[in-house]
Amino acid sequence: RRPPRSTPLYSSAASDVYKRQLLNCAFTNFDKPIQQVIDRLAFLESNLFTSKISLEDIHLLKRRAFVYKRLCRMSIDVVQKLQNIFQKQTYHQDLRETLDDLFFYAEDIFETANGLINVQLSLESQKTNDVMRLLTVISLFFMPLTFIVGIYGMNFKIMPELEWRYGYLFSWVLMIATTLLIYFWFKKKKLL
Repeated sequence: RRPPRSTPLYSSAASDVYKRQLLNCAFTNFDKPIQQVIDRLAFLESNLFTSKISLEDIHLLKRRAFVYKRLCRMSIDVVQKLQNIFQKQTYHQDLRETLDDLFFYAEDIFETANGLINVQLSLESQKTNDVMRLLTVISLFFMPLTFIVGIYGMNFKIMPELEWRYGYLFSWVLMIATTLLIYFWFKKKKLL
């Protein structure tokens, strides 16, 4: 059975209280997940250079921040549409400011996650560049040696070094001298 309309339960003041409690309950539930994402993001940010962090972890946080942004934006729109149902506009304003704060937190998380993704990609690129640099240095040592071995490995009949008594020693000295020359050139240019 329904109570009569004159009871305090259906008064406009009581109705405002119930509306406030309902909206407070709905919007304070955003705080905990956003704080968890902020904490996880801070952890990833502090360990970015010390441990292996996957892009999937950062992307998941970015995705969650995007969802929180959308939820906050839609909640702000709902609160804006409900503006006329509150007798006191101060509560509406407080609720709107709370949601704006949550929206900006979510936006900050989103931007920070974007920055972390960019830093992570830069670190991966730097590692790739270091590997390529090492492989380039190694190939520069072996390319002249391969050329020298290729020349002497052609087995032409008219090659004076093949018939020469010190031809074998000469090819070794030439290869060692070439390697040392490349090594000292790299040292001088501070590439090693």
